Amino acid sequence: MALVTTCSMLVALVVNSSIGAVMPTKRNTPEQRGVAIVGFQLRAQLDKKSFSSDESVWITLLTKNMTNEERTIVAASAVKIYRFTVRNERGVPVSLTEYGKAMEKSPEDFLERAFLKLGPGREVSDKLQINKLYEMRAIGTYYITAKRTVFRRHNEGTAEVVSNTVRVRVVG
Repeated sequence: MALVTTCSMLVALVVNSSIGAVMPTKRNTPEQRGVAIVGFQLRAQLDKKSFSSDESVWITLLTKNMTNEERTIVAASAVKIYRFTVRNERGVPVSLTEYGKAMEKSPEDFLERAFLKLGPGREVSDKLQINKLYEMRAIGTYYITAKRTVFRRHNEGTAEVVSNTVRVRVVG
């Protein structure tokens, strides 16, 4: 079984990790969910859409098993699992903070990994402070997309699942 780790930053920023069922809502459109790849779907959401420049920006990432069979995913610190693309309103990539740079250079500790069995239709959520990793203090709009590596069916290699893009506004 091949395991590829794609996350380049390490840190225990996970505040919440839970498993639960997803309740469909009328507002749950494809743009808000992310595209299902190899039986998994990754969805990003923010607690709110607007933050002051000195406030923490928390992002929740939900990985859902879209198949009718149990699947295995890697469970570890959110920053070890996810990679992010953060862009400003001009489409320019946002720099890592000093803390984010330090985490990017940290070696991965394979002992901190676990495997989680995720039943059909179930999801796991991770929550982290994205502006601790990326420079998001300047007033403006930021666009955030997350990625994670998942196992293909029957653990035959891996694939990358990409979330929807969320928009956050930083105000004075």
